[in-house]
Amino acid sequence: MGRGRSVATPRMVIAVVATLITCLALLATQLEFDRTDPHENIHHNKPHPRHATPRPRPMRVKGENVLLKIQNKLVATTDAPYVCVSLDWWPDAKIDWSHHTWNGSSIIALQEVHSELRRALSSLNPVALRVGGTLQDLVAYDSEDRASPFDMDCPSSFRPAGDRAAFEGACVTLDLYDAIETLAFDTKTSLIFGLSGLHGRVRDEGKCPKCDSKNCDKCWSGRWSATSGGARSLLQRAAFHAKAGRGALSAVSLGNELCGQGGIAAHLSPSELAADFRRLRAEIDALFEGTRTSISSTGRPYIVGPDCQLPLEKAYDYYASFNKEANVDALAFHLYWLGAGKLWRPFRKKLFDKIQGAAWPLGRGFYAFVNAYTKAARGTPLWITEAGGMYGSGGINVTSSYASAFWYLDELGESAKKSIQVHCRQALVGGHYGLTKRLGDRLVPRPDFFATKLWASLMGPRVLSAQIRDPSVEDAYAPAPVADCRAYAHCHRTQTGDVSLVVLNGASRVARRVALPEEFASLSRLEYHMTAPLDVFDDQVLLNGVRLDAVDAELAPRRVAGGPLTLAPASYVVAVVEGAKFGPCLG
Repeated sequence: MGRGRSVATPRMVIAVVATLITCLALLATQLEFDRTDPHENIHHNKPHPRHATPRPRPMRVKGENVLLKIQNKLVATTDAPYVCVSLDWWPDAKIDWSHHTWNGSSIIALQEVHSELRRALSSLNPVALRVGGTLQDLVAYDSEDRASPFDMDCPSSFRPAGDRAAFEGACVTLDLYDAIETLAFDTKTSLIFGLSGLHGRVRDEGKCPKCDSKNCDKCWSGRWSATSGGARSLLQRAAFHAKAGRGALSAVSLGNELCGQGGIAAHLSPSELAADFRRLRAEIDALFEGTRTSISSTGRPYIVGPDCQLPLEKAYDYYASFNKEANVDALAFHLYWLGAGKLWRPFRKKLFDKIQGAAWPLGRGFYAFVNAYTKAARGTPLWITEAGGMYGSGGINVTSSYASAFWYLDELGESAKKSIQVHCRQALVGGHYGLTKRLGDRLVPRPDFFATKLWASLMGPRVLSAQIRDPSVEDAYAPAPVADCRAYAHCHRTQTGDVSLVVLNGASRVARRVALPEEFASLSRLEYHMTAPLDVFDDQVLLNGVRLDAVDAELAPRRVAGGPLTLAPASYVVAVVEGAKFGPCLG
């Protein structure tokens, strides 16, 4: 018999193929190294560049070089001061997303560090100070005519409760108001004070049909009264200060987020609130004299309201109805476009991308809300009296971080372009959105404190139109914005003809060179470059490479003799173009 034929198994085939591949690879390598190169001798013991690891070559990233365009006209004006900060009533017992966020930071507790408050406000000058918030509606002021439920002992503290506001009311003495107004006067700060909108009303028993929250089960009936909670006594004290030449009260509001079904402490209709504001107008007119022309001038305090945050589909109807009847000097609203503070964990990873991505800077929501309120205002000035990025005391390591400046400065800039007259940051102290945090007897600044200070001191009330453009688009009329690089331009606050700029580079990996308009390119500048020490979510900030760690830290600029602005990745710069003699800024 003949020998049997051997059959190749799959394992044998794989082995043969692998051997062939290995041999071919070795042969190719040998041929590559054996090739003669006329430049081989000059490399001595260094490998030829073809075989060495190549040195990284700089990548040309689209948008690295950009242009700044500024129109030769004013597009809006704001009040002066435009920037405002707030103090709130929240006690230590307040809990947000399982965290105590207001330790020693209420208006009452901060009297223990009065000198630190004075330092902080003096450093921020010129700004306005708003005193108010959710619990202002549950505060009574010491007087003889108070009525239930505001006839509690005075002084007394807030007590936890199970409704949406989470606390029962408190009573404060007028000495506290004196201290607040004296603080504002001594620091040349315009004071905006929020009165309770529930004085004179009685809380009904049983479920409230106007409430859409499971945590809210009461309605308030009646109408606002200046005497039942001590508001008239407080206004009389303010009028006395004004006549004595030591007044600082510039505006008064009535109630905080009491609008409709989504109200916090109550759920009032536009007509109910408007009638209350007319009663407040009568009290103001009877006590104060003169006509105010700006928040920083003298005269009767402005009346502003209704200080609400409504769903977009309800904002126009409610505010339009209120504005027809209320006779206010400014329509005031609240804005937290980043959402709830409880989302801080995912935002910790995604916020910076959200800020600089397709929806950056503010997303459609900001413009939709502002447009709705503008339409409802029908010429009445608009104020944003509470803006902290994320509601519910802010987001942990988000609104307290360096990254927060990118939404905040953008909102300041866009709001000014929309003719918002006053913009109040929530808060000066307290929560995770506070510009400072209290540590013992000190107020320690967070990064947005210095963003606030730079804007308030350098950006004047006259607003210019500025845009960052992609230079590869030659058509001057074609829309060519660079999504993650933004710019704002105002006439300088004090130097006639000079122009102040805020430029934000939201790109986390791309440095930017910003070519200025031709008429500015050769002029000297003062530049304030702000960067994070390591991570954008740090609670520290560097100015021109120097860490800022005190509320009264000196902000020393860098002087540059013309040329483009250069921004590091994830940084922003505030710059002053000296000697610009820019037409819109000369008048």
